[in-house]
Amino acid sequence: MEVAGESSCSFSTGKSAQERVIDLAGLRQGSAQRSIVIQEIGNACHRVGFFQIINHGICQEVLDGALSAAFDFFNLPTAEKVKFMSDDVHKPVWYWVDEVQFRRVFLKHYAHPLEDWIDLWPTNPPTYREKMGKKYDKEVRKLGLELMGTITESLGLGPAYLSNEMGEGMQAMAINCYPGAQNRIVYLGCLHIRTAAA
Repeated sequence: MEVAGESSCSFSTGKSAQERVIDLAGLRQGSAQRSIVIQEIGNACHRVGFFQIINHGICQEVLDGALSAAFDFFNLPTAEKVKFMSDDVHKPVWYWVDEVQFRRVFLKHYAHPLEDWIDLWPTNPPTYREKMGKKYDKEVRKLGLELMGTITESLGLGPAYLSNEMGEGMQAMAINCYPGAQNRIVYLGCLHIRTAAA
């Protein structure tokens, strides 16, 4: 379905869509299985440019903790959330409400190196920094580095090809909330990807 002013998107639900789901458990099951997973990742990158992962190794407790921290933040009184609101997209912590284009609310904050940024993150809800930073961010970063290594390995460049750049690079987290609506057609949740510097 197309929303006024937006281009339509369509996704196949056939075999090619299933090929985009990659089971990362094989990365930890010996060299033969690892090679198969790396080939699947390379094929997905080459054919469609993206893929979904399962069995990524982040435990459900950590995922649930991050979701509850996000839920608790977005359910805070508005006065608490607007402390982070700004027109400056380069702020290390940035809360924004987009009611026009995508009808979403989000909190973005820098996350790596974590020790440089976590003290700027919300202190309310009280468990936010612990659940989102010290647990979730740590696991997501480890997974991201592993994925980047498998992607470069699938290109024949080796798993450590970008490890220095990725290790020294910056990381930001965007936590999105899409408020419920009576008319679900107006909620897309898709954005053009761009860097904050662009």
